[in-house]
Amino acid sequence: NIYNKLNVMKDNFDLYSWKYNLLTEEIRKEIESYIDGIIPLIKKISFTYTDYGSLYKIQVYDDKGDELTVKDEDDYRGERRFDSDDIRHVAKKLGIQIDNKFGGRSYDFNYYNDLIPVFDNIGIELDHNDAMDVS
Repeated sequence: NIYNKLNVMKDNFDLYSWKYNLLTEEIRKEIESYIDGIIPLIKKISFTYTDYGSLYKIQVYDDKGDELTVKDEDDYRGERRFDSDDIRHVAKKLGIQIDNKFGGRSYDFNYYNDLIPVFDNIGIELDHNDAMDVS
């Protein structure tokens, strides 16, 4: 019956988890709002993977070749490089159909190669490689 279901829901509700999710959602919205403001400056996106195919870094550049960063109070510099969620937000805002391979944990050469002309059409150079030797 409905009373039992409500009791189960009440017993399973985790206030700390709910509050944490609420705060992270708020922070994410703030970050995305900041990113929305710098999207017009983006002229190049570069994905670097290790030679074992694991994501190492994502770099985003403006028309002068300066790296664009995301404001982040938790970073000791007050800013950080774009992460996978950030870069997927950029692609979606630009109207580009992407999935979790975009900025994904493992390298897919053909996936990125297929996206190069798509980004080219909107004036953004897309670069990708797995040449980083971590030794």
